[in-house]
Amino acid sequence: MTPEQRRVLGPSIKAMVRHNKHVWLELKCQCLDGAAAGDYHWKSVYQNLAHHFIGTLSDQDKAILVTEWRRENMEVISSSDEGVLTIHSAVVAGEIVRRAEIASNRTINW
Repeated sequence: MTPEQRRVLGPSIKAMVRHNKHVWLELKCQCLDGAAAGDYHWKSVYQNLAHHFIGTLSDQDKAILVTEWRRENMEVISSSDEGVLTIHSAVVAGEIVRRAEIASNRTINW
């Protein structure tokens, strides 16, 4: 994720984590238990939520995400801007899992 993508998506990522503390705790537990090959059940919940949050972004922020993604992934062609935004749902879910892995490793008291 580029710094510009982080700037645009950062507030949404924080809001998604805070949206449901139970889901966040379950994801952290899965990370601590070490799901097989990073296959986390709760990641799909965040991916669906990310799709919703990305849909609520301003047109300017959506354009930034599309431009940044295309700049970083020139070899991959997407048929539409909407396709690129859908890809960002998976990117956001992956970032949330990354943060959950870090958080689970520093959580002392479960």
